[in-house]
Amino acid sequence: MNNQLQEWLEQKKYAALTFINPKLETCSQIAGNNAFVIDGFTTPGLGCHILSIPHHGALSGGDIHYVTVCGHQMKSKFVLIDARGHGEAASRLSARLLGSMGRLASQPDNQSLLAEINALIYNTDDIPALATAAAGTFNDLDGTWTYAYAGLPNMLIRHNGLWSELQPDGDKSLPCGMMNDSGYYQTTTTLHPGDWIMMYSDGILSTVERHKAKHDTANLIELASSVDAETTEQFFPAFVERLVEANQRADFEDDLTLILIERK
Repeated sequence: MNNQLQEWLEQKKYAALTFINPKLETCSQIAGNNAFVIDGFTTPGLGCHILSIPHHGALSGGDIHYVTVCGHQMKSKFVLIDARGHGEAASRLSARLLGSMGRLASQPDNQSLLAEINALIYNTDDIPALATAAAGTFNDLDGTWTYAYAGLPNMLIRHNGLWSELQPDGDKSLPCGMMNDSGYYQTTTTLHPGDWIMMYSDGILSTVERHKAKHDTANLIELASSVDAETTEQFFPAFVERLVEANQRADFEDDLTLILIERK
């Protein structure tokens, strides 16, 4: 049983978003962890919610989330990494990656960021590993969302109240660590006020698909669409409750991470 999650659910309330005021001329880390987290905060132009749960109530897991604000408070970067497996090996890799994220996240674009993560994992001899990843950058100046994938399931976007997949340009990229020279595709779209983005690890999909005959993102879209909420502040706790209901307990078989973002 994940006691922290259970206590949060029993409170049936969610704290207001924490206002983040980054330093003007430096990159500020807003969030970054591979442990249990339920948090909400703002970055320029966005409201953000994060859920991170290591499997079976472990202290840390293979999922990493990392958020920075750079570019004179104009650009918010979100990184999600899902190391393969659970337990000590996955936690060791995620801890090593987390320790390098300050340097990695400073890459100017998400293609370069994923390429650096790929090289770091590929050249990690003492921990044979793979990881899927995704990265997205919001530019508050023009409302653009620039994103790239490395094997992680497609993000979801909610526009005019309807959920759909945020498709990449080009072929789906390989996971990080599989090949030394893997290439990654970067795509840019525009987020309108009221649009939502959902980034998530495989643990979310496996939970939603637990009793489904077909395994794809349609199940996640169906679950997200079933939550009647006008704001992310309403949606986030209700959706977490749906995940626990789908799992039938607050203790999950896989690490899972959810990042929910709203364009203000």
